[in-house]
Amino acid sequence: MFKFWSGSRMTDAEFLKFLVDHGLHAAAAAESMHELRKRYGISRWYDFADVVYVPPASLFPEQREPFSFTPVTSCLLPPFEFNCDFDAFGDGPRNHSLALERLTNLFGNPEKGQAVNTLEHTWTFEQMWLRILTFIPEKSRFGRNELYEGHPELWHKCRITIDSITFATSWHESVALSRSP
Repeated sequence: MFKFWSGSRMTDAEFLKFLVDHGLHAAAAAESMHELRKRYGISRWYDFADVVYVPPASLFPEQREPFSFTPVTSCLLPPFEFNCDFDAFGDGPRNHSLALERLTNLFGNPEKGQAVNTLEHTWTFEQMWLRILTFIPEKSRFGRNELYEGHPELWHKCRITIDSITFATSWHESVALSRSP
């Protein structure tokens, strides 16, 4: 697999270009959450939350699961966080290991999370970040979790999250300022 970035740290704009080049066009779209919701419809994520699934995007070859965002119905801003439940093997730690390998090859070494009940790695760009997170069942049994009790298949997934809230907000502020009289 090729390394997308060989510099010291990718900028937000370069990361955004990577996302768009890999099919996640909604990350750079000017369409609001409200407009995207009307276009793609609303779905339920494991009977837990309303989400909007966007057209297919793949950060690395094995990742074929769709990205989604949680819509704020009255929000006129584009989505600022996208999530994907990566599951190539039906095994959470193995999925996490593959995602870690592929994304490290693309973006360099991530920061490792500190929680004892998860595998977590985060790549920070300027203000945007990409995180993979996998809960470890044998270390997560201390409290009751109705979502995981009702959907035990979630233990086998590696959650990929892309956050661009600060970048999106500053981008939209600059667009609004450029349009003001």
